[in-house]
Amino acid sequence: MRYSSLIFICFFSLLICDGVRVAINEKFIDAVLKNFLPEIKKFTQGTELPDSGCLDRLKFSIPNFDLSKIKLTFTDKGLLNLQINGLSPELSGRATKKIAFVKVRKSFTVTLKNFRFNGNLKITSKNDKGVLVPDIYFDGDPSMNFSPKISLGGGIINKILSFLINGVSSLAKGFIMPAIKKQLKKILENVVTKLPKEIPINNYKLDVTLSSNTEMRNKFLEINSNARLYNPNIPTTKTKYFPKVTFPRLTTMGSQLQLYISEFSVNAAIYTILASNNQEIKKKIKASQISKMLPGVNDKYGNETYIVFTGTPDISLQITEQYLNVNLPGTFSIRSISGEDIIKLDLRLALKVDASIQGGKVTGTVKDLDLNLGKININKLSVDLSVVNKGFSEVKPILIGLLNEFITSKMQLTFPTVMGIQFTQLSLEHKNHYLLINFNLVRK
Repeated sequence: MRYSSLIFICFFSLLICDGVRVAINEKFIDAVLKNFLPEIKKFTQGTELPDSGCLDRLKFSIPNFDLSKIKLTFTDKGLLNLQINGLSPELSGRATKKIAFVKVRKSFTVTLKNFRFNGNLKITSKNDKGVLVPDIYFDGDPSMNFSPKISLGGGIINKILSFLINGVSSLAKGFIMPAIKKQLKKILENVVTKLPKEIPINNYKLDVTLSSNTEMRNKFLEINSNARLYNPNIPTTKTKYFPKVTFPRLTTMGSQLQLYISEFSVNAAIYTILASNNQEIKKKIKASQISKMLPGVNDKYGNETYIVFTGTPDISLQITEQYLNVNLPGTFSIRSISGEDIIKLDLRLALKVDASIQGGKVTGTVKDLDLNLGKININKLSVDLSVVNKGFSEVKPILIGLLNEFITSKMQLTFPTVMGIQFTQLSLEHKNHYLLINFNLVRK
């Protein structure tokens, strides 16, 4: 099972209850800009734009693009400041105007020489049909300045017209500036509109609506998400109650990005996975391995049997600074090769799981388990129940191995490569009621 889609924007610093938080700082923004530099340069070398009114064949480019002339920084007022200093973007295309019964077409190129821009982005949230979603807009009117140069193509008449238009550059700026600001606003609106409320993951869906208002503060950005994994075909996976968790106040960050995963999200995800899949796991063992627990099993059923654990979705998990403490109810069986249950125990396993990162994957290892027995059914064997209870120690290592195999095959969280970007220098920390994962970005 992959949880790659758990990775999406989140952060702030108030004490609030959430499923998942992702905290990012300026180093993360710098890394994204640098790592996506090839894509940014490709965009600036000539990107076709949709027709607009009387304008068509539109093409945008930024000759001699220099990333160092673009800066994105967090301000003390909780805003994301965007500055562009000294680029010279170009917009070329064709203008069509009908004069009387004649259509006049003119090719043009508009160069915004020494383009300077300064605007503050507000990243917050809004209510969309009863759920919170991110919202991005400019806080106030961004400042802008440039020296427009307009060319209308070859020919003496076009050169004369270009000269006259450029002679009244303030008039040209009066038309161009509002158009740029309008386009920037539309781009931000489109970004917000396209943000998903849920993300499909195989047969599941991940609810990525917000659980609280989004804000920025102290050079950090946080968006707190419900982050509930559910199966749309099993209603209980979306409605079953799990307590939410209070995240601590964040004051410093060492890595570029931090992912907080709460007990709420882990419990909901495990419940969904178990409710959606066959929960029986089994392993073939030698009867001699359980002879202390079940004397005479070899004589009646041969030297090969199965050890079987059938779980239920109703587990409970608590994250501490040392382990993930998991209470897992289910049925434990010793089963013959023919499929007959030799012994069947209703039980509750108390597991101590150590979460860790191995090979770029978040996984878990069962370190210890305790057994609370319930109803016991023994078939065709005369066995002292106290012997069964004491003999459990001989199958305990087998059961731990069986559970670890299940975790490895079903319950790992893999961080994907997204558009050539890999997550590196991963580290995982156990906290009270949540896991904290730190990582940086690098281009593959």
